[in-house]
Amino acid sequence: MSNTSALTMTSCLPDTQSQTVVSLKNVLHYIPQNFHDELIPEFLEKLKTRVGFYCA
Repeated sequence: MSNTSALTMTSCLPDTQSQTVVSLKNVLHYIPQNFHDELIPEFLEKLKTRVGFYCA
């Protein structure tokens, strides 16, 4: 699965799809690309259950 296709599969989230994609792109910007496919599902789950995430 490519990063782009994973980022567009967010229609079930509580906020809008475009806000979700922007949130994921913002946080993934700081993480090496080779980890993106593994982390996208985890970040989506955090968006759904915790209404966001914080990167320290």
